[in-house]
Amino acid sequence: MDPIGGSVMTAFAASLGIFHRTRTGAGGLVTASLAQTATYHQAIFMLATQAGGNILSRAALRRSEALSAALAERSTAEATHALQQAGVGAHEVLTTEQVMTSEPARSLASA
Repeated sequence: MDPIGGSVMTAFAASLGIFHRTRTGAGGLVTASLAQTATYHQAIFMLATQAGGNILSRAALRRSEALSAALAERSTAEATHALQQAGVGAHEVLTTEQVMTSEPARSLASA
């Protein structure tokens, strides 16, 4: 497991801590570890092996490439909307500042 995964997990934990403090006014303790991150990254492979499947099949890779090609020329908003219309959970990638200042976050903070 490279440090990038751990860094992303740590940034996520810190964001959750800030969100919790913004919402409740109370501090807290957040942690992240490379072992925990590696487990999350590898869980899908462990589950696929237990089920006897190969999630990295050639057919799955072809579908992934076709999806990438179909969305490549669209804006983020258009691609996100198209995926949501198809029943796929999709959301624009946001910075921590964008998440914390978004309307849902502001409404939670005032609740």
